[in-house]
Amino acid sequence: MPAWAATLDDQETSDLAAFVRELGLPSPSGYAPAATLAIQQKLELGRSIYGMQCLACHGARGRGDGPTARGPQMEKKTPDFGKADYFLNKTDAEIAEWAQSGVYHSGIPIDANQSRWYQGPLNADEIPALLLYLRSLPLR
Repeated sequence: MPAWAATLDDQETSDLAAFVRELGLPSPSGYAPAATLAIQQKLELGRSIYGMQCLACHGARGRGDGPTARGPQMEKKTPDFGKADYFLNKTDAEIAEWAQSGVYHSGIPIDANQSRWYQGPLNADEIPALLLYLRSLPLR
């Protein structure tokens, strides 16, 4: 999975490999393996951040069709994160830098302090969670 190479740390990669191995095995308790819970929680945090900071322009599924993406104030077309190869050649550092720029990367001439769609810079836990969620969009 080349597009995910820099997204998961070593522990998460091991957890994911363990989970994939367990997919065909019946679970006696019916609960998800513990290894997947951390990834699920990180993915859920990323989804929440995306909803608060990205959805307005990029849309619910990342297709670039959010409510503000259609306005005349947009200087450039909002990218489609749902394309399978959109993140393929982008490093996590590049995506994180772009995501941290908030509304400024959009070219919309608005004051970010007055935008209801920009909640401010992301913290150290939020950045990897958002990256994980963004890279999952083509799978949805």
